[in-house]
Amino acid sequence: MDSLTHLVAGALIPPALRHMPRRGALVVFGILAGELPDIDVLAGGTASAAALFTIHRGITHALVWQPILALALVLPMYLWLSAKDPLRVPSLKSMFGAALFGLYLHLFLDCMTTFGTQIFLPFSDYRVGLPG
Repeated sequence: MDSLTHLVAGALIPPALRHMPRRGALVVFGILAGELPDIDVLAGGTASAAALFTIHRGITHALVWQPILALALVLPMYLWLSAKDPLRVPSLKSMFGAALFGLYLHLFLDCMTTFGTQIFLPFSDYRVGLPG
């Protein structure tokens, strides 16, 4: 999927969670969760288009790493919100769940391509792809 699809999907997660306080402020959080796995593009640097294509949708798109990415995203946001307004901060558990949902949604959307995504890394380099 393209970046715009991930951006919109991530931005829609916090408003959909009615129980979560400060949903409006968390839209940026949702966008980050929706885009974070694509950080592997930065690792490509000045690689050729073909090399970048093989790097992308690699380790940062693996199922096993998503809870770690979610935690890395949630902790700074939780601390920032707690310092800003401690009475209206969402629970750490709900923020972690929303981030994990956004990250897994990203993987699902990337699997709907013919090139596929290596979601089983580091155990297998098989690319899961649905012709979408």
